[in-house]
Amino acid sequence: MAPFGDFMKGVVTYLAGTATLTKEFANNNVAPIIGDAATSIKEFNREKFTPALSHILDETNKVLDGFGRHLGPALLLTGDALTEFQEKHLGPAISVSVATLNDLGEKEIIPGLYVTSATLKELHEKQLSPALAALAEFGREKLAPALDEAGKWIQDHPGEMVVIASAGLIVVYPGLVTTPTLWVLGFGSEGVGADTAAALVHSYIGDVAAGSVFATLQSAGAAGYGVVIVDGVASAGALTVGALKIFDAIKGDKPLKGKL
Repeated sequence: MAPFGDFMKGVVTYLAGTATLTKEFANNNVAPIIGDAATSIKEFNREKFTPALSHILDETNKVLDGFGRHLGPALLLTGDALTEFQEKHLGPAISVSVATLNDLGEKEIIPGLYVTSATLKELHEKQLSPALAALAEFGREKLAPALDEAGKWIQDHPGEMVVIASAGLIVVYPGLVTTPTLWVLGFGSEGVGADTAAALVHSYIGDVAAGSVFATLQSAGAAGYGVVIVDGVASAGALTVGALKIFDAIKGDKPLKGKL
């Protein structure tokens, strides 16, 4: 244990000596340097910085004072100019404009409104009211009975109405009938389908002549020029059937019933 105790005493002695040396170094070296630096900064602030800042502030105040001496008269001159402009130009111009508008309103706009109002009243009394009365009388005496009669006819003849409505739909949209019909017959977008009625006819006629019925149907199936022709034929046929049904209903007899 004696050697360890001696070692610890040596360490304590070393640390005490180091602390003493550090204190002496701080007192003899660091403290004087810090004191000199503080003194230098204080002298610089007193001899350089403060006078320079005061000079800058003085010059700035002089510039602002000079600017203020010029700005005040300039603002006064501007105010005088604006006042003179208002009195000599703007005010009279506004007065003239107001007077002109008043004169225009009294001589042109108000009389024009009176004339327009009178014209509209006369138009309403002499043309619009009689026209509306005639239209109402037509609806009451002609249109309403006709609609009632048409409604009764539709209730009594549902089959004929279905034919007429279908014909009208085909006239407007013939593709609803022609497209599936062509596909069933064998006229498709890629040509004549195998094992179809079109294929059978094709094998019978051989070469297809341009412009023939078969060529037109082929073109229609492929969305070519034949579409217009086939759709036109379907629309014309539907229009004929619908017209015959309507004519048959108007006549009140059924001579075409067996044919349609």
